[in-house]
Amino acid sequence: MRSRYTLLIGVAIVLVACSIIPTPEPEIVTVRETVPVPIPMTVPVTREVPVTRVVTATPTPTLAPTATPQSPRLWTQIGLPSETISSLVAVAGGTIYVSTLGNHHGVFKSVDAGNTWSAINNGLGDLDVYSIAVAPAKPDVVYAATGSTWQSLDGGATWGPGISWSSGSMTYVVIGAADGSRAYTSTGYRFFETVDTGTSWNEVEVAGVGSFGLLYMSDLYYSIAGNTMYLYGDGGVCKSTDRGRTWWQAAGIGAGYSVATLGADEKDPKTVYVGTRGYGLYKSTNGGGSWSPINNTLPGQGNKLVVNTLTIDPSDSKRIYAGFEEHGLYQSDDGGETWKPIKIWSSQGAERYITAIALSRDAPGQIYLGTKGHGVWKLNGR
Repeated sequence: MRSRYTLLIGVAIVLVACSIIPTPEPEIVTVRETVPVPIPMTVPVTREVPVTRVVTATPTPTLAPTATPQSPRLWTQIGLPSETISSLVAVAGGTIYVSTLGNHHGVFKSVDAGNTWSAINNGLGDLDVYSIAVAPAKPDVVYAATGSTWQSLDGGATWGPGISWSSGSMTYVVIGAADGSRAYTSTGYRFFETVDTGTSWNEVEVAGVGSFGLLYMSDLYYSIAGNTMYLYGDGGVCKSTDRGRTWWQAAGIGAGYSVATLGADEKDPKTVYVGTRGYGLYKSTNGGGSWSPINNTLPGQGNKLVVNTLTIDPSDSKRIYAGFEEHGLYQSDDGGETWKPIKIWSSQGAERYITAIALSRDAPGQIYLGTKGHGVWKLNGR
Protein backbone atom coordinates (compact mmCIF):
# COMPACT_ATOMS: atom_id res chain seq x y z
CA MET A 1 0.00 0.00 0.00
CA ARG A 2 2.75 2.32 0.88
CA SER A 3 4.54 1.69 -2.41
CA ARG A 4 1.33 2.50 -4.31
CA TYR A 5 1.10 5.93 -2.60
CA THR A 6 4.78 6.52 -3.30
CA LEU A 7 4.26 5.80 -7.00
CA LEU A 8 1.24 8.13 -7.20
CA ILE A 9 3.16 10.94 -5.53
CA GLY A 10 6.07 10.51 -8.02
CA VAL A 11 3.75 10.69 -10.99
CA ALA A 12 2.16 13.83 -9.62
CA ILE A 13 5.54 15.50 -9.23
CA VAL A 14 6.46 14.71 -12.82
CA LEU A 15 3.19 16.10 -14.14
CA VAL A 16 3.63 19.32 -12.15
CA ALA A 17 7.21 19.71 -13.45
CA CYS A 18 6.13 19.24 -17.05
CA SER A 19 3.47 21.90 -16.68
CA ILE A 20 6.08 24.37 -15.40
CA ILE A 21 8.47 23.96 -18.35
CA PRO A 22 7.22 26.23 -21.14
CA THR A 23 6.59 24.64 -24.46
CA PRO A 24 7.57 26.78 -27.48
CA GLU A 25 4.53 27.99 -29.21
CA PRO A 26 4.39 26.93 -32.83
CA GLU A 27 4.40 29.67 -35.42
CA ILE A 28 1.17 29.80 -37.34
CA VAL A 29 1.91 30.33 -40.99
CA THR A 30 -0.70 30.46 -43.65
CA VAL A 31 0.44 28.97 -46.93
CA ARG A 32 -1.29 28.35 -50.17
CA GLU A 33 -1.33 24.80 -51.45
CA THR A 34 -3.03 23.09 -54.29
CA VAL A 35 -5.31 20.32 -52.98
CA PRO A 36 -8.03 18.29 -54.70
CA VAL A 37 -11.57 19.56 -54.01
CA PRO A 38 -14.45 17.53 -55.40
CA ILE A 39 -17.05 19.48 -57.34
CA PRO A 40 -20.46 17.91 -57.66
CA MET A 41 -21.44 16.35 -61.00
CA THR A 42 -17.92 16.71 -62.36
CA VAL A 43 -14.70 14.81 -62.21
CA PRO A 44 -12.37 15.87 -59.41
CA VAL A 45 -10.31 18.92 -60.30
CA THR A 46 -7.76 20.85 -58.32
CA ARG A 47 -8.37 24.27 -56.91
CA GLU A 48 -6.06 26.53 -54.92
CA VAL A 49 -7.47 27.05 -51.42
CA PRO A 50 -5.94 28.43 -48.21
CA VAL A 51 -4.66 25.80 -45.79
CA THR A 52 -3.46 26.63 -42.31
CA ARG A 53 -0.54 24.57 -41.08
CA VAL A 54 1.80 24.69 -38.15
CA VAL A 55 5.41 25.00 -39.28
CA THR A 56 8.67 25.79 -37.55
CA ALA A 57 10.29 28.96 -38.90
CA THR A 58 13.98 28.68 -39.80
CA PRO A 59 16.00 31.83 -39.07
CA THR A 60 17.75 33.46 -42.05
CA PRO A 61 21.54 33.15 -41.67
CA THR A 62 23.54 36.38 -41.41
CA LEU A 63 26.19 36.54 -44.12
CA ALA A 64 29.54 38.24 -43.54
CA PRO A 65 30.05 41.32 -45.73
CA THR A 66 32.14 40.71 -48.83
CA ALA A 67 34.91 43.24 -49.57
CA THR A 68 34.62 44.80 -53.00
CA PRO A 69 38.00 44.55 -54.75
CA GLN A 70 39.35 47.56 -56.61
CA SER A 71 38.14 47.34 -60.17
CA PRO A 72 40.93 46.71 -62.69
CA ARG A 73 38.76 47.56 -65.67
CA LEU A 74 40.38 50.91 -66.47
CA TRP A 75 43.89 49.53 -66.81
CA THR A 76 44.98 47.69 -69.94
CA GLN A 77 48.29 46.01 -70.66
CA ILE A 78 48.77 47.21 -74.24
CA GLY A 79 51.99 45.62 -75.41
CA LEU A 80 55.54 44.35 -75.02
CA PRO A 81 54.61 42.28 -71.94
CA SER A 82 58.08 40.96 -71.11
CA GLU A 83 60.01 44.16 -71.81
CA THR A 84 61.61 46.63 -69.43
CA ILE A 85 60.73 50.10 -70.68
CA SER A 86 63.47 52.71 -70.35
CA SER A 87 61.58 55.66 -71.88
CA LEU A 88 58.16 56.41 -73.30
CA VAL A 89 57.00 59.36 -75.44
CA ALA A 90 53.41 60.00 -76.58
CA VAL A 91 52.75 62.51 -79.37
CA ALA A 92 49.60 63.71 -81.12
CA GLY A 93 47.61 61.37 -83.31
CA GLY A 94 47.94 58.33 -81.07
CA THR A 95 51.65 57.80 -81.84
CA ILE A 96 53.81 56.36 -79.06
CA TYR A 97 57.54 55.69 -79.06
CA VAL A 98 59.04 53.24 -76.57
CA SER A 99 62.64 52.29 -75.87
CA THR A 100 63.53 49.01 -74.18
CA LEU A 101 66.49 47.89 -72.14
CA GLY A 102 67.92 44.49 -71.31
CA ASN A 103 66.48 42.22 -74.00
CA HIS A 104 68.23 43.87 -76.99
CA HIS A 105 64.91 44.65 -78.66
CA GLY A 106 65.48 48.33 -79.34
CA VAL A 107 62.76 50.88 -80.14
CA PHE A 108 59.06 50.23 -80.77
CA LYS A 109 56.35 52.43 -82.21
CA SER A 110 52.55 52.43 -82.15
CA VAL A 111 50.41 54.65 -84.38
CA ASP A 112 47.06 53.57 -82.89
CA ALA A 113 47.40 54.47 -79.20
CA GLY A 114 49.05 51.18 -78.30
CA ASN A 115 46.73 48.69 -79.99
CA THR A 116 49.55 47.42 -82.21
CA TRP A 117 53.33 47.79 -82.09
CA SER A 118 56.19 47.59 -84.59
CA ALA A 119 59.91 47.37 -83.98
CA ILE A 120 61.69 50.31 -85.67
CA ASN A 121 65.37 49.39 -85.54
CA ASN A 122 66.54 49.65 -89.15
CA GLY A 123 70.06 51.06 -88.95
CA LEU A 124 70.09 51.26 -85.15
CA GLY A 125 73.45 49.81 -84.15
CA ASP A 126 72.68 49.03 -80.51
CA LEU A 127 69.36 47.65 -79.27
CA ASP A 128 69.80 48.43 -75.58
CA VAL A 129 68.33 51.94 -75.57
CA TYR A 130 68.58 54.15 -72.49
CA SER A 131 66.44 57.03 -73.68
CA ILE A 132 64.63 58.53 -76.66
CA ALA A 133 63.61 62.10 -77.43
CA VAL A 134 60.97 63.25 -79.94
CA ALA A 135 60.67 66.77 -81.36
CA PRO A 136 57.31 68.17 -80.19
CA ALA A 137 56.74 70.20 -83.36
CA LYS A 138 58.13 67.52 -85.72
CA PRO A 139 57.40 64.09 -84.21
CA ASP A 140 59.17 62.32 -87.08
CA VAL A 141 62.46 63.68 -85.70
CA VAL A 142 63.56 61.14 -83.09
CA TYR A 143 66.81 60.66 -81.18
CA ALA A 144 67.86 57.44 -79.45
CA ALA A 145 70.66 57.13 -76.90
CA THR A 146 72.51 53.83 -76.50
CA GLY A 147 76.27 53.53 -76.18
CA SER A 148 76.04 56.09 -79.01
CA THR A 149 73.47 58.68 -80.02
CA TRP A 150 71.36 58.02 -83.13
CA GLN A 151 68.82 60.10 -85.02
CA SER A 152 65.91 59.41 -87.34
CA LEU A 153 64.18 61.92 -89.61
CA ASP A 154 61.38 59.59 -90.69
CA GLY A 155 59.73 58.52 -87.46
CA GLY A 156 62.12 55.66 -86.79
CA ALA A 157 61.81 53.96 -90.18
CA THR A 158 65.58 54.42 -90.59
CA TRP A 159 68.34 55.54 -88.25
CA GLY A 160 71.62 57.27 -88.89
CA PRO A 161 74.66 57.37 -86.60
CA GLY A 162 75.19 60.52 -84.63
CA ILE A 163 78.07 60.43 -82.22
CA SER A 164 79.69 57.39 -80.67
CA TRP A 165 80.89 56.91 -77.11
CA SER A 166 83.14 54.29 -75.66
CA SER A 167 81.56 50.85 -75.56
CA GLY A 168 79.09 50.38 -72.75
CA SER A 169 78.76 54.06 -71.86
CA MET A 170 75.31 55.10 -70.75
CA THR A 171 74.04 58.12 -72.66
CA TYR A 172 70.98 60.38 -72.54
CA VAL A 173 69.58 62.75 -75.12
CA VAL A 174 67.18 65.69 -74.95
CA ILE A 175 65.58 68.02 -77.49
CA GLY A 176 66.67 71.66 -77.29
CA ALA A 177 64.33 73.09 -79.93
CA ALA A 178 60.71 72.32 -80.77
CA ASP A 179 61.59 71.21 -84.31
CA GLY A 180 64.39 68.93 -83.10
CA SER A 181 67.13 70.78 -84.90
CA ARG A 182 68.95 71.38 -81.62
CA ALA A 183 69.63 68.48 -79.26
CA TYR A 184 72.05 67.58 -76.48
CA THR A 185 73.61 64.34 -75.33
CA SER A 186 75.94 63.52 -72.47
CA THR A 187 77.61 60.75 -70.55
CA GLY A 188 79.35 61.73 -67.39
CA TYR A 189 82.43 63.73 -68.36
CA ARG A 190 81.47 64.97 -71.82
CA PHE A 191 78.65 66.97 -73.29
CA PHE A 192 77.72 67.41 -77.00
CA GLU A 193 75.34 69.59 -78.99
CA THR A 194 73.85 69.43 -82.49
CA VAL A 195 72.21 72.38 -84.23
CA ASP A 196 71.52 70.59 -87.54
CA THR A 197 69.24 67.70 -86.48
CA GLY A 198 72.10 65.35 -85.73
CA THR A 199 74.10 65.74 -88.93
CA SER A 200 77.04 66.95 -86.85
CA TRP A 201 77.80 67.13 -83.14
CA ASN A 202 80.13 69.53 -81.36
CA GLU A 203 81.55 69.08 -77.90
CA VAL A 204 80.59 71.81 -75.49
CA GLU A 205 83.31 72.89 -73.09
CA VAL A 206 81.57 72.71 -69.76
CA ALA A 207 82.49 75.18 -67.03
CA GLY A 208 81.48 74.54 -63.45
CA VAL A 209 80.44 70.91 -63.47
CA GLY A 210 83.92 69.57 -62.78
CA SER A 211 84.32 71.68 -59.65
CA PHE A 212 81.32 69.89 -58.14
CA GLY A 213 82.86 66.47 -58.67
CA LEU A 214 79.75 65.42 -60.63
CA LEU A 215 81.38 62.57 -62.50
CA TYR A 216 78.21 60.56 -63.04
CA MET A 217 75.70 63.29 -63.80
CA SER A 218 74.75 62.07 -67.24
CA ASP A 219 70.99 62.57 -67.37
CA LEU A 220 69.52 65.70 -68.93
CA TYR A 221 66.35 67.74 -68.95
CA TYR A 222 65.78 70.69 -71.25
CA SER A 223 63.00 73.18 -70.62
CA ILE A 224 62.28 74.72 -74.00
CA ALA A 225 59.90 77.26 -72.47
CA GLY A 226 62.50 78.37 -69.96
CA ASN A 227 65.52 77.91 -72.24
CA THR A 228 67.09 76.11 -69.30
CA MET A 229 68.94 72.82 -69.10
CA TYR A 230 69.39 70.59 -66.07
CA LEU A 231 72.10 67.98 -65.66
CA TYR A 232 71.47 65.53 -62.83
CA GLY A 233 72.50 62.19 -61.41
CA ASP A 234 74.43 60.80 -58.47
CA GLY A 235 75.87 64.22 -57.62
CA GLY A 236 72.64 66.18 -57.39
CA VAL A 237 71.44 68.81 -59.88
CA CYS A 238 73.23 71.39 -62.01
CA LYS A 239 71.56 74.12 -64.07
CA SER A 240 72.57 76.02 -67.20
CA THR A 241 70.82 78.96 -68.86
CA ASP A 242 73.30 79.35 -71.74
CA ARG A 243 72.85 75.98 -73.48
CA GLY A 244 75.38 74.17 -71.35
CA ARG A 245 78.33 76.55 -71.51
CA THR A 246 78.27 77.34 -67.81
CA TRP A 247 76.63 75.55 -64.90
CA TRP A 248 75.82 76.12 -61.26
CA GLN A 249 74.80 73.60 -58.66
CA ALA A 250 71.27 73.68 -57.33
CA ALA A 251 71.30 74.41 -53.61
CA GLY A 252 69.73 71.87 -51.28
CA ILE A 253 70.13 68.92 -53.65
CA GLY A 254 73.81 68.26 -53.11
CA ALA A 255 76.29 65.49 -53.62
CA GLY A 256 74.57 63.33 -51.03
CA TYR A 257 71.46 63.04 -53.20
CA SER A 258 71.19 60.70 -56.14
CA VAL A 259 68.62 62.28 -58.46
CA ALA A 260 66.85 59.87 -60.79
CA THR A 261 64.31 62.11 -62.53
CA LEU A 262 63.49 65.78 -63.05
CA GLY A 263 60.62 67.75 -64.56
CA ALA A 264 59.87 71.45 -65.00
CA ASP A 265 56.52 73.18 -65.36
CA GLU A 266 56.43 74.46 -68.95
CA LYS A 267 53.90 77.13 -67.94
CA ASP A 268 56.10 78.28 -65.06
CA PRO A 269 59.65 77.05 -65.74
CA LYS A 270 60.85 78.18 -62.33
CA THR A 271 58.79 75.40 -60.76
CA VAL A 272 60.92 72.25 -60.86
CA TYR A 273 60.43 68.80 -59.35
CA VAL A 274 63.02 66.09 -58.74
CA GLY A 275 62.72 62.46 -57.69
CA THR A 276 65.58 60.90 -55.76
CA ARG A 277 66.84 57.43 -54.98
CA GLY A 278 66.03 57.07 -51.32
CA TYR A 279 64.79 60.55 -50.33
CA GLY A 280 61.51 60.85 -52.19
CA LEU A 281 60.43 64.00 -54.05
CA TYR A 282 61.57 67.62 -53.85
CA LYS A 283 60.20 70.85 -55.33
CA SER A 284 61.71 74.23 -56.17
CA THR A 285 59.69 77.34 -57.02
CA ASN A 286 62.70 79.53 -57.82
CA GLY A 287 64.39 77.60 -60.60
CA GLY A 288 66.51 75.39 -58.33
CA GLY A 289 67.65 78.10 -55.94
CA SER A 290 66.17 76.18 -53.02
CA TRP A 291 64.27 72.93 -52.55
CA SER A 292 61.62 71.58 -50.20
CA PRO A 293 60.53 67.96 -49.68
CA ILE A 294 57.02 67.11 -50.89
CA ASN A 295 56.60 63.67 -49.39
CA ASN A 296 53.46 64.22 -47.33
CA THR A 297 51.13 61.18 -47.62
CA LEU A 298 53.77 59.17 -49.52
CA PRO A 299 54.98 55.84 -48.10
CA GLY A 300 57.45 56.44 -45.29
CA GLN A 301 57.21 60.20 -45.87
CA GLY A 302 59.84 59.72 -48.58
CA ASN A 303 62.33 57.82 -46.43
CA LYS A 304 64.09 55.18 -48.56
CA LEU A 305 61.64 55.98 -51.36
CA VAL A 306 63.06 55.56 -54.87
CA VAL A 307 61.39 57.72 -57.52
CA ASN A 308 62.17 56.51 -61.04
CA THR A 309 60.14 58.94 -63.13
CA LEU A 310 57.77 61.88 -62.93
CA THR A 311 55.74 63.99 -65.33
CA ILE A 312 53.62 67.14 -65.13
CA ASP A 313 50.24 67.35 -66.82
CA PRO A 314 50.53 70.10 -69.48
CA SER A 315 46.80 70.84 -69.18
CA ASP A 316 46.99 71.29 -65.39
CA SER A 317 50.42 71.94 -63.96
CA LYS A 318 49.20 71.21 -60.43
CA ARG A 319 48.68 67.58 -61.45
CA ILE A 320 51.85 65.50 -61.17
CA TYR A 321 52.42 61.79 -61.65
CA ALA A 322 55.32 59.98 -60.00
CA GLY A 323 56.44 56.40 -60.62
CA PHE A 324 58.26 54.49 -57.91
CA GLU A 325 60.53 51.49 -57.74
CA GLU A 326 58.46 49.47 -55.28
CA HIS A 327 55.31 51.51 -54.68
CA GLY A 328 53.77 51.88 -58.12
CA LEU A 329 52.14 55.08 -59.37
CA TYR A 330 51.06 58.13 -57.35
CA GLN A 331 49.19 61.28 -58.38
CA SER A 332 49.08 64.76 -56.88
CA ASP A 333 46.47 67.36 -57.81
CA ASP A 334 47.88 70.17 -55.70
CA GLY A 335 51.46 70.59 -56.84
CA GLY A 336 52.85 67.86 -54.62
CA GLU A 337 51.26 68.89 -51.33
CA THR A 338 49.38 65.60 -51.10
CA TRP A 339 49.51 62.31 -53.02
CA LYS A 340 47.20 59.39 -53.70
CA PRO A 341 48.06 55.95 -55.12
CA ILE A 342 46.73 54.73 -58.47
CA LYS A 343 46.67 50.92 -58.51
CA ILE A 344 47.78 49.07 -61.62
CA TRP A 345 46.50 45.49 -61.63
CA SER A 346 47.74 42.50 -63.58
CA SER A 347 47.23 38.75 -63.28
CA GLN A 348 50.21 38.73 -60.92
CA GLY A 349 48.81 41.53 -58.75
CA ALA A 350 49.58 45.22 -58.56
CA GLU A 351 52.40 46.53 -60.73
CA ARG A 352 54.89 48.24 -58.44
CA TYR A 353 57.99 49.06 -60.52
CA ILE A 354 57.25 52.04 -62.79
CA THR A 355 60.01 53.17 -65.14
CA ALA A 356 58.36 55.73 -67.46
CA ILE A 357 55.22 57.87 -67.68
CA ALA A 358 53.69 59.63 -70.69
CA LEU A 359 50.40 61.50 -71.06
CA SER A 360 48.26 61.27 -74.16
CA ARG A 361 48.19 64.39 -76.33
CA ASP A 362 44.77 63.45 -77.69
CA ALA A 363 42.73 62.08 -74.77
CA PRO A 364 42.82 64.04 -71.48
CA GLY A 365 43.44 61.78 -68.52
CA GLN A 366 44.85 58.93 -70.60
CA ILE A 367 48.14 57.77 -69.10
CA TYR A 368 50.77 55.44 -70.54
CA LEU A 369 53.16 53.65 -68.21
CA GLY A 370 56.39 51.80 -68.74
CA THR A 371 57.25 49.06 -66.24
CA LYS A 372 60.11 46.78 -65.39
CA GLY A 373 59.56 43.46 -67.16
CA HIS A 374 55.83 43.97 -67.81
CA GLY A 375 55.77 46.28 -70.83
CA VAL A 376 53.39 49.18 -71.43
CA TRP A 377 50.09 49.92 -69.68
CA LYS A 378 47.30 52.38 -70.42
CA LEU A 379 44.75 54.05 -68.16
CA ASN A 380 41.66 55.57 -69.79
CA GLY A 381 40.29 58.53 -67.86
CA ARG A 382 41.29 59.99 -64.51
